[in-house]
Amino acid sequence: MGQAIGKSMDYSSAKFDVKVVSGSTLPVNRWAYLAELKELLQFGVIDDIAVLAETDVRNKEQIAKRKSMYAQLQGQLSQLQEAVKDKEGTIETLERQLVQAGIKGKVMQAEMEITKKKEEVKGDLKESYRGTEGKQKLLQNVMANEVETRKKELGLEVQSARKDLQRSKTNQ
Repeated sequence: MGQAIGKSMDYSSAKFDVKVVSGSTLPVNRWAYLAELKELLQFGVIDDIAVLAETDVRNKEQIAKRKSMYAQLQGQLSQLQEAVKDKEGTIETLERQLVQAGIKGKVMQAEMEITKKKEEVKGDLKESYRGTEGKQKLLQNVMANEVETRKKELGLEVQSARKDLQRSKTNQ
């Protein structure tokens, strides 16, 4: 029994689970080191592959390969999503342009109809003006003829009155 107790006190032949590494900032044991790596991962200082390399997980290389493949697929997926968003934006822009073009077309059509109506009204007014002008000229001619006729009638009446006056003078 004495030899067993003696071996337990012999530090050179004993195997311990503790490693002593110089440096004041390093963690004391392996689990503390992993906890520190997790914190650094959360802060974004290191990546998850570095944390994986320090763990005791089996098949680290295969996990790292799958992880990188997932990262590539996620990158491709994000690129495709960006492309879809870009295409959707282009489609929305084209739809807006199409709507604006339709509105412009309707505005132009309405302007054409308004111009057509305006020209029709102008034409009607010109016709009406010409008709009124013709009627005025006709009325002026009728009135001038009437005036001439009245003048002639008055002239005849005046002559007849003179003749009557001369007859009445001669009869007296």
